[in-house]
Amino acid sequence: MNKSTEQCAKLLIIGDESSGKSYLGALISGSQYKYQQTIGLDISTLELQNYLQCDKINGKLISGMLQILDTPGADTFSYSYYYKNTQIVLMLFKFSDKQSFTSCQIYAQRIKQCCQASYVILIGNAYGSSKPVVSIDEAVNFAQFNGFQFFDWRHNNFNQLQTHIQNVILKLIQD
Repeated sequence: MNKSTEQCAKLLIIGDESSGKSYLGALISGSQYKYQQTIGLDISTLELQNYLQCDKINGKLISGMLQILDTPGADTFSYSYYYKNTQIVLMLFKFSDKQSFTSCQIYAQRIKQCCQASYVILIGNAYGSSKPVVSIDEAVNFAQFNGFQFFDWRHNNFNQLQTHIQNVILKLIQD
């Protein structure tokens, strides 16, 4: 008799404008990226089996959905209810934009107040960036202080980030 596990994982992508949220969301969902400002909320849904590229974990069939919420960067659109029932948060900042890193303090407070996410990954992005103004040490210290994971997207390609996110989802399913 096959046992199955029905899961629904909610992944929230947050960060300031032009930090790479929509691009990352498109990469994760496998959709075509269109450069335009996100207004409101962009939601993608994927089958967990397809995203994780496996159909069983610990002998149980995986079924369920991964919901990806790409939020707008403008603070006027950053509503706290986006955070409700979120298990995984990807918090982006640009290494070349000090304000985008400073805003992570506000996002960290919202996470703690609104969702109690199981996993938060602070992602430093350097796509299209000029000279970095945020150091790796600053980012790592901020992540450690807040109990977040850190991923340096400057030196790692998307496949490594994708694998990291998949591993986090697998941990979430196993817990």
